[in-house]
Amino acid sequence: MTIKDSIKKVFAVIFGIFVFIVMYYGTYLPYNKSQLYISFLQNRGNINSLMQLEQSADVPLGASSPTGQEELVRNFANTALDILHQNPNPQLSEAVINYMMSYYAPIIKNGRGINFTQNLLLAGTAYEIAGTNMKSAQYLGQAESYFKEGLALSPRRPQFLYNLFDLYLQEKRFSDAQSIANQILAYWPNDPKIAGELAAAEKAK
Repeated sequence: MTIKDSIKKVFAVIFGIFVFIVMYYGTYLPYNKSQLYISFLQNRGNINSLMQLEQSADVPLGASSPTGQEELVRNFANTALDILHQNPNPQLSEAVINYMMSYYAPIIKNGRGINFTQNLLLAGTAYEIAGTNMKSAQYLGQAESYFKEGLALSPRRPQFLYNLFDLYLQEKRFSDAQSIANQILAYWPNDPKIAGELAAAEKAK
């Protein structure tokens, strides 16, 4: 075997290792992670406690993969919202939001990506529901912070405006609610909801 042949074999081995690494990290790990999450969703109906939920969700959310984590965490946030809506128990709400944010907080802290404002919206909505369930000014304040950050990045995104409007009405902050209402009506002057809800809240006051 010539030196040239030996060099070719070395390069072939190196190339084979490179292809294996690319396939493993770029294909297998993301595929495995997504399959684990699909399995979690399929078995969700058999989950009867928060501990079971955390143990089941930890498997796909904790699975190693260079891609897919943000998408799965965002998907799980929607699951958390369903739980918070359906179960207003304060202790459960606190536990669910804490578990959800253990995965979501690092993603939001990263502060970038095309879905960053959606992450802010989901986190803010979760805190608003949990804060309502718990009657927690701290959680409602965190919801407001996320909504305002999202609004600064997407000034005409309706969800941030309407969520802030509802939050301010809930907290009886009528001046702030009026300010948000003015922004909404500036964009959508024919909205029938805003004036009626604001008037009803003022009357109740």
